[in-house]
Amino acid sequence: MNFITTTVKNDLATPMEIYAAYKEGAKVMREVRQMTWTQVLQPLLPAMAKKGQPNVLGLGTRTESLVIVLFTAVWKDTAEDGLVDRTTRSIIGSIDHYAASPGTADPYRYLNNCDSWQSPFDGYGADNKRFLQEASRESDPDGLFQRACVGGFKLDTNEPH
Repeated sequence: MNFITTTVKNDLATPMEIYAAYKEGAKVMREVRQMTWTQVLQPLLPAMAKKGQPNVLGLGTRTESLVIVLFTAVWKDTAEDGLVDRTTRSIIGSIDHYAASPGTADPYRYLNNCDSWQSPFDGYGADNKRFLQEASRESDPDGLFQRACVGGFKLDTNEPH
C-alpha cells in the first residue's frame, strides 16, 4: 500500500491538471496486477483551518481554499514496488511542478497521507517546525523518539539532545 499527497490552492485549472496526471498514472498502473489506484481531492477551507485552538500545522493564517490531493495505490506483488514508487513520485512531482507556475502550489502536506520520502513538517512553516524541534529537545533530551523509534516522520533534530 502506498499513500502519497500534495496540497494546492483551489482553482479550476490545477485540479484538471491533477486529474490528467492521475489518468497518466493509471496507464502505467494498469501493468500492475491486482492494483487499486485511487485519487481523492479533499477541500480544506480557511474557515475549517481556523476552527478550534491555534496549532502548529501552519494553516491558521491561510486565506485561500486549499485542496489536499491524495493518491492511494494498493497491490499484492512486491516485485511491482519499484514501478509503483517511481510512478507515484513522478505524478506528485508533475503536479507540484505544474502548480508552481500559476502560484497554486502550497507547502502543506497532510502527515497521515505522506509517503516516507516526503517532509510533512516543512509545510508547517519554519517557526512551527522550530517550535516542534525545541519541544522535542526539551521533552526528549536523549533523542529516544527521534533516533530509536523505527518509522514515522522525524523532526530532523540534528543538534545533540
